[in-house]
This record gives sequence, C-alpha cells and structure tokens, in this order.
Amino acid sequence: RSPYPSANFWLNDDLECIHGDIVRGKGGQTAEAYIREVGHSILYGHVHRLEKISRTLWRRDQMVVCTAASPGTLAIPDGPIPRAARNPNWQQGFGLIYYEREGDRHQVNLYSIQDGQCFFNGRHLDGRELEREVA
Repeated sequence: RSPYPSANFWLNDDLECIHGDIVRGKGGQTAEAYIREVGHSILYGHVHRLEKISRTLWRRDQMVVCTAASPGTLAIPDGPIPRAARNPNWQQGFGLIYYEREGDRHQVNLYSIQDGQCFFNGRHLDGRELEREVA
C-alpha cells in the first residue's frame, strides 16, 4: 500500500476505494473515465462532486455490474476551503456502502446535502438544528 494520495483500499474482491487522480471538467465525466479505465467497482474522491455511474461487464458469460462513484464533499462549497475556481462545481454529500467482505457483492448509495439538510432512510435531517443545539 502506498501513502496518500495514491493509497488504495479494497472492501471486497470488486470494490476499491481511492483518493483519485482523474479529474474531468463536467459532472459525471470523472465517473465515466474511471468506469472505462478499471474493470471493477471504484469509490473515489478528489473531485468534490456527487457522481455515480454503472456499467455491465461480462466475465466468462457472467454479468457483473460495476459502479464508479464519488460521494461529494463535506466541505462547504462556498466556504473558506481553498479552491481553483471562483464558483466550483462541488456538491456536499456522503455515501453509504453495503458490501460483503467475502466475494464481490456491494451496493453504493449516495446522499446529497443541501443547505445543511438531507433525506436519509426516509427521514429529513437538518444539520442547522444540531448547530443551534451546540451553540
């Protein structure tokens, strides 16, 4: 295993996690680049966008669905984080990954956070309420 940012971690036989080094200018293009480059599912960061794409591959006459996904960023897109663009195409979000350690089964779920709020498991969560409780 190499150090950050080139380190990787496998959750199971088909699901790799990386920081990422591919960046494309438009939303979804980075996911498309990864899904074409690797022959397995991959979770990546670096682009600070919510992206997810799936592709069906055939291995020895068996259908395998691979996914490339980025969970976005927890940084505030218009906050003090250094950024290259004045108005970056970033989205706040997070991912929840279900997987079996043995084998290759997994499911990638992405959740969008907008104005400190999101829907999770059918519930509306408001981070601004937590912020008021802490203050």
